[in-house]
Amino acid sequence: MSRLPDRVDVLIVGSGFGGSLLARGLVEMGLEVLVVDRGRHPRFALGESTTPLGNLALERLALRFGWRDVWDLASWGRWQEHHADLRGGLKRGFSFFSASSGAGAADGAEQPVLVAASPNDRVADVQWFRADVDAELCRRAREAGAIVLEEWEVRDLDLGGPVRARLRPVGSGESVGHGIRADFLVDGSGAGRLLEGRVGGSRPAPLDTALLYGHLQGLPRIDAPHGAPYPPSWSAVHHLLDIGWMYELRFDDDLTSCGIVLDRKRCRDRGVALPGPGEDAGLSSFEDHLAGAPKLLERLEATESVGPLRWLERVGWRVEPVAGDHWARLPHSVGFIDPMFSTGIAWTLLGVERLLDVLAPDCPEAVRGRRLRLYSELVDREFDHLAGLLEGAQATWSDVDALGWYSMVYFAAASFTETCQRLDVQRHPGGPEVDPTSVDDLGWRGHPPWAWRGFLGADDPEVRAAVREARRVALDQGGLGRVETLRRHVPHWIQKFNVAGLGRPDRHPWYPVDLDPLREDCDRLGLTLPQVEGGLPRLLGELSYDELRSALPVPAGTS
Repeated sequence: MSRLPDRVDVLIVGSGFGGSLLARGLVEMGLEVLVVDRGRHPRFALGESTTPLGNLALERLALRFGWRDVWDLASWGRWQEHHADLRGGLKRGFSFFSASSGAGAADGAEQPVLVAASPNDRVADVQWFRADVDAELCRRAREAGAIVLEEWEVRDLDLGGPVRARLRPVGSGESVGHGIRADFLVDGSGAGRLLEGRVGGSRPAPLDTALLYGHLQGLPRIDAPHGAPYPPSWSAVHHLLDIGWMYELRFDDDLTSCGIVLDRKRCRDRGVALPGPGEDAGLSSFEDHLAGAPKLLERLEATESVGPLRWLERVGWRVEPVAGDHWARLPHSVGFIDPMFSTGIAWTLLGVERLLDVLAPDCPEAVRGRRLRLYSELVDREFDHLAGLLEGAQATWSDVDALGWYSMVYFAAASFTETCQRLDVQRHPGGPEVDPTSVDDLGWRGHPPWAWRGFLGADDPEVRAAVREARRVALDQGGLGRVETLRRHVPHWIQKFNVAGLGRPDRHPWYPVDLDPLREDCDRLGLTLPQVEGGLPRLLGELSYDELRSALPVPAGTS
């Protein structure tokens, strides 16, 4: 390794997909970037399921910088064609099954809920095998010119201007180290521990849960119910349990990422043992926590674990603040709530886009400060928005009917946001609540870039109101009364941002991609029917990289 610099423009801690993409973009903007990571690629990482909003962020990054390789990661068909060496899995949508009271998988007593996120396999989402994806994106950042130190750690951190730190190889003595200065630090390390004891503090996690997780080989696929919009195994599968829920994310080589999210209070109430700190587990631990789901246990009989199965004692956490004058945390280093709606990858990618705008060399210092403050405000608001959404979902974990109706709020917000971005509609119902600072003061002409709109409608009063009402019902009511209230009111709560026909009694609980509701309700977007028809090629992912890149209004790489 060549001699380390004594000073860089940006120091990034963490070389996962977020830190690596940010480093690559900053280097291509002309900045000197150093990335430090305690681990080494390839390695296991949680957070493996993408969504259309995450794919949109990848596509924007690809178009902005001319990253054809990143563009090809944003859909399963392009991935298969250009990244066959990276392991991943087809994801057509979300599936929810009842696994309690002796039922499990596709033959549960209650009707499963299936919501499609794509019209076909080619433009579908991808389950990321993170060991491969993170290693590839880190390699690309290094090739672009970022200095990457693996198995190094940051010590003696001082967040003044400039940031000062001492770097040393993991496991070396205290006397070993290299002093470094940086104009800005980005925490992409996750878990909120890098700045612990230096700034702010933590606050209680919104959900009190534990997680048993790992990779399994040989898990049988789920038989598709007659007339299902897609084979359920090619989706983010959720099995609802009395004490929590289990997920399945299947990769194309038949490896499956599985985890059981355990509600700690429900486990204590039922006398179910919970893990100790850092405890590893065997496949028998999966079986122990699926005692009420015999069909799931039957599917595990021929299954083997690939690598260790692990316990995460507490899933949820939150630290604050989000940013300071010379530093910022990526969203996955601010906090985590629950994996139910696969929000993690998309939210972190928004953070990457935003910090590229904050740190762009052509961004005036005063504008940079205002953007950084807006970044902090947005991430705070988005965490609280997601926490409210997922708290309500937790109350319905053991009831597939209740969760099915409750989840329509999430799916309506996600599909509306995706549709607005695909069709470049700058109107949100009720009007945007971007920031008290004017758009002009933030250096943008006309409207903020899509990355600076609130994630999943966090800046949209209609979406927030729907989350608030659904959460209230989920927490305050139970049984058939809760299901009936949600069934009756959710369609009304989501009406102004529902362009996907969600919550219709004649369609519930299976939702293939259907463009007729969008045509019927195009006025909710402020569009005419001809305008919607003209935008369908982009909405359906039919426009090529070259077509979209040639239509860019500004040169790639600018802010």
